[in-house]
Amino acid sequence: MRMRLPFSPRHLALVPISALMLLPLVWMFVTSVETLLMVALGGSGTLIGPALGAGVIVFLKNFVSVYTKRWLLILGGVYIGVILFAPSGIVGALRGRRR
Repeated sequence: MRMRLPFSPRHLALVPISALMLLPLVWMFVTSVETLLMVALGGSGTLIGPALGAGVIVFLKNFVSVYTKRWLLILGGVYIGVILFAPSGIVGALRGRRR
């Protein structure tokens, strides 16, 4: 008695190909969200704010990912902390202290 499978091996061979078709769409979404978070972290309205936010994010990605695989959790905590304690970003918080 032969067991019937719902999908043949030929159909399963097409799964990686369909996953590659969706990859650019997902990648563009992640890049867009990451760019918005860089601006939120650094502070909008200035030229140095987003650049500072991008530098902090890239540094945290590279530094924290060496020590743990859960670096996105730590990065999320940093985002939440900045939004709660410095809603105008790092540059806005530094400007507020100067006044």
